[in-house]
This record gives sequence, C-alpha cells and structure tokens, in this order.
Amino acid sequence: MFKGLEFAKNELLKYLNIMDHNEPCEIELSCAESFLNEFDFSEGKYDTFWDDAYEIEISGGIGKITGVNSRSVLLGVYEFLSFLGCSFLRPSKDGELIPIVAKLDMNCKLRKIASYRHRGICIEGAVSLQHVIDIIDWAPKMGFNSYFIQFREGHTFFERWYKHDGNEFLPKQEFSREDSSNFIPIILDEIKKRGMIFHSVGHGWTCECIGYPSVGWDVVDNSTITDENRQYLAQVNGKREFFEGVPLNTHLCYSNTIVKDKMIREIVDYVKVHKEIDVLHFWLADNFNNFCECDNCKKITPTDHYINLLNRLDDKLTKANITTKIVFLIYFELLWTPKNEHIKNPDRFIMMFAPITRTYTKTYLEDGLLPDLENIKRMEFVLNDTKYPSEIPANLKFLFDWQKEFSGDSFDFDYHMMWDVYRDYSNIKLSKIIYNDIVGLKSLKLNGNISCQVQRAFFPNGLCMYVMGKALFDSSIEYETLFNKYFEDAYGDYSNLAKEYLVSISELVPHEYMRNEIPMIDKISSEKFENATKLVKNFIPKLENAFANLEGSQKSMMKILVLSTDLFYDLFNIFHLKASGENIEVLKEKYELFSQKSCKLEEFLAPVLDTFFFNMTTKRIIENIW
Repeated sequence: MFKGLEFAKNELLKYLNIMDHNEPCEIELSCAESFLNEFDFSEGKYDTFWDDAYEIEISGGIGKITGVNSRSVLLGVYEFLSFLGCSFLRPSKDGELIPIVAKLDMNCKLRKIASYRHRGICIEGAVSLQHVIDIIDWAPKMGFNSYFIQFREGHTFFERWYKHDGNEFLPKQEFSREDSSNFIPIILDEIKKRGMIFHSVGHGWTCECIGYPSVGWDVVDNSTITDENRQYLAQVNGKREFFEGVPLNTHLCYSNTIVKDKMIREIVDYVKVHKEIDVLHFWLADNFNNFCECDNCKKITPTDHYINLLNRLDDKLTKANITTKIVFLIYFELLWTPKNEHIKNPDRFIMMFAPITRTYTKTYLEDGLLPDLENIKRMEFVLNDTKYPSEIPANLKFLFDWQKEFSGDSFDFDYHMMWDVYRDYSNIKLSKIIYNDIVGLKSLKLNGNISCQVQRAFFPNGLCMYVMGKALFDSSIEYETLFNKYFEDAYGDYSNLAKEYLVSISELVPHEYMRNEIPMIDKISSEKFENATKLVKNFIPKLENAFANLEGSQKSMMKILVLSTDLFYDLFNIFHLKASGENIEVLKEKYELFSQKSCKLEEFLAPVLDTFFFNMTTKRIIENIW
C-alpha cells in the first residue's frame, strides 16, 4: 500500500526545478496514518486503500508531505505546487502554468482529507493512446483518484480515433482489437505508478460468455446465431435474437441455469487472470425494454434476476479467496428495487447510481435542498414497455428506494461530459450544474462520482473538468473561487475578456434548446441564436488581439477561444435557422459544411475537442434525434 513514492518524488523535483533550479529543496515524502487522528470520521469508516488524505508542512523549501498512501502523497505534491501558484489548466505542457518561486518563499502548512472516496474518469468518446495517457497524467493534479476502462480493452474508443470515423481529412489506419489489447499494459502502468484505483469492464459479460466479443456496439447478422447460442438469448416479441442486431445490447435468458453458470464462470475466470483490477464492474446489457419474456423469466423481475447473479458471483469469488470489489449498477430496468432477492454480502459490492436519462439543465438539489419526494409516486414497471424520467426528483426516488435495500458503499456514475459538454457550448452553465451536483452528493448519501465522458473535454476550455476534480476532492470550495481562479490562470490579463465572451454565449444560447426541453421552433430562441452569431463575430478581433499579446500556456488557451469563434459562428447560425423553422434538408446541407470545417480543424483541436462526439451530438440536435 505504501509503495510507489518514486513517481511522486520525481514529479516534485521536476516542477521545483522549473520554479527555482538554483536551490534544491529538502522535502521528505512519506506514507503514514498518524495525522488521521486530527479528523472526525463520525460519518463513516476510513480505509487507507480507498480514501485519500495528506498533510503538508513546509517552510522555506524544507519540510515534508505525508499521505495515507502513495497516491495521497502524489495528490499532496500537486496541492503544494498549486499552493505555490502552479496551475494545470488542461492535459499537456501547453496547459501548465508554472511560476518562478524562490526556495525561501516555498511555505505551506495544511492538512486535507478528500470529501469523497470515488473520484474517477471513465473512458468514452474517440481516443488515441496518447490522449488516454495525457488524461491519466492530468487527473491526479485535479484530485481524481481512479480511472475506468470500459469493456476489456476499450477497443471501440480507440478504433474511432485510429480509423478517424467521420473525418475524411485525416488518414485512416488499420486497427484491430489486438492493437487495443496491446495498449492496456501501457495504460495500466500509468495508472498504477500514480497509485490510482483501476476500474474495469462493465457491459460485455452477456455476450462474452457465449462467445461474442464485447468490442463495442457493433451490429451482426442475426442469421449467423448458432442454435446453441440462440437458446441463451432473451426472448423478446417471441424471438430469440440479438436486440437490434447488437450483441452488447442483448440480454440473456437469466432463468436458464446454463446461462447463469456461463456468466459467472466467465467473470470468475477473468478476475483470476486479471489481478491488477481493483474494482470490477458487472453490468448487464446496454439497452432497455428487451428483457427476456419467456414464462420462467417473467416469474421474477429483472432486478431479482440480477441480484441472484450477484449473489452467485460473490459465492464463487469467496470460495476462490478473491477479494476484488464488484460494482453493480442501478440503470434502466435495474432502477427498480428487487422484490424477493437481496444482496447477501454487502461488503463485496459497490452500488453505482447511473441516471442516464436525467436532465443536465437542473441539479440534484434545489437551492441546496433535497427536492420534496413525498408526492413523487414510484414509477410503474412494465416489462419491456417502460418509460424513463428526465426529471431529477423521479430519478432520486429510485436512488432512495435502493438505499433502503442496500446500505453499502456507493457512488454516482454520471454523464455531464458525454453529450452535454457539446450542448452547453460555453460550458458555463454545465460547470455550475457539475459543481452543485457534486456538492449535493453528501445529501444523497453517495460517496463520490465517476464521470462517463469524452476524454478530450477541454473545449472551449477545461473549466468543467477543473471544477469537477477540485470539488470532488474538496466540496467546501466555493464555485466562484474555482471559476475566477481558472480564468485568471488561463488567460492572465485577459481573463475578464474570456469571461465576457463565454458568459455572454451562455446567456444567449439556451442549453434547454439543445436538450429538446423547449420547442424546436421558437421565436425567442431564434432571436437568441441570431444575437449569438453577432456576438461571436464582434469578439473575434478582441480575442485575436489577446492571443497576440499573451505568452506560454495562456497564449495556447486563448488560441482555443479564437478557434472556437470559427465553429460557434456557423453553429449558432444553423440553430437560428432551425428555431426559425427552416427546412430540414437545408439544415442538413449546412450541417455537412459545418462538419467539414470542424473535421479540418481537428488537426489543431485534437488535444481538447472530441470532434467525433461533437459532430455526432450536433447532428442529432439538428435532426431531432435525442
């Protein structure tokens, strides 16, 4: 547990040499638990593998940084550097602001314990190996402590990048599942040398156990299903086949004993081989309204089937002396609590609340208070004919019902930075939603958040990611403090200009419109979009002037704002026409031109913008596909 301090020492020396290379500092790094006595743990027990805390005592460049584990020491190193004026605005050296500080001025005395246990990032979007390494390197600088690779090797996310799906202007590369598999040891080394917690898999067990690879949401021909495998698939509308042709989205016949044995054996065998996994996610198929309708399966609810599988898995792992933690999720049909089955060994499991259908224009708490759920009726469950709520109170009703069923460790698995990072284009409103959601997790009795998101979420800047990481580690920091600090560090003397530009966009471009929460043909929205195009045009010379006068990382950050004007001007004009009632074919033509422009800019924006997801989300909004 207390190994791996070497990386923290190297990081400290690397940055201190930039800040004052003339005088070496004498700072001792070590792991200890004695200072934990200063904290109040009345709210729950503390575990030095999962939880983070550190103490910094440095005067004149001499002193010590102590953490409860090597990861906490690294977090303490980055906090010390931040205290001295360093700022890590986005991944890569171009996003680092490192001041010159004399050794005698290096003074810091503080003691911190993380507000939440679970503070992670989950791979999504389109990524290269370097993109993943960059986000893992940046994550602990913000206070994140874990990284999650979905599926066995995250192949679909890598494939999107290397084949450059949707971008004819970048060369397509041959890329196989084996290539993705070869990336995993490299990525794992980056995770482990930082002492980060490694989460793995999730969806895919349902298809892997019957011989179909869980590489992504690929469609296969149902006529190729063997007679043996067909009997294992969920029966929906009288047929046993892949749901919409996608193995990953297909449930199995969970009342079938052979199916249950195959699934559990697949997971246990995998865990035995992959001892590097700290937290294994056991999820079912990735879709809804497609559970098995056979006579035996219909006798109990989908959640009862799931809990039965979880208990079987725990029993097999216990007999094999495997202590790996297992995450179970409440998601789609599994939002409803079981009727008959109950988790027998809560210590084995971590509950994951995944409200994927929720709105991101509203936060969990209303003015810091829990919504009134007294009159919120639990939604009725109808097998394969169920609707899912976007409203926050209805989603929380599911969570609170589950907390009566399961009182063990739990976290929020949310999607702020998956699609809405490309719906609230300034990211101003979204950053505040993220902040309020995170601060509210304590009231929800959730011990943190893992963000399922694009990895290159730093366009037009990294405010959302900065707020997320900082607030997860210390939820007592005020939003305005984080907001102002980020802009001052990112844009220096032009911070007010950058604020004015993005805040003005935030005020004019309705996030609700992008989520189909207000009418698509709307005069007020049309006028706002029209004014937004004018605003962007007026800011172009101001931002270009700022870019010319800045240096270093601030110049790099301002360059991204300059490039954003090129995309936002066209984009807001398209939405002005859409809200005005323009013909869909005209809108599609304009989108194609916009898409080509964004693809051409990917060469410059690749480190900060996931063009694949940006264009996909934009197209769905234009074509009314939510």
